[in-house]
Amino acid sequence: MTDISWVREEIDKVDEQILSLISLRFKLVGEVGKIKQKDGRTITDKRRENEVMENGYPEPEV
Repeated sequence: MTDISWVREEIDKVDEQILSLISLRFKLVGEVGKIKQKDGRTITDKRRENEVMENGYPEPEV
């Protein structure tokens, strides 16, 4: 049977990076919320939401 432990180790590294980036994103979103609240702006921004959705995400390479 082929050893897949090295692949699992790489997956673990990628997972760690993903979780780190998600954590950073949550912190940044919190900062945006604080700024909007201070300025009296609404939380939602349809223009920004559409912009993010239009950027799309690349198809994964398998």
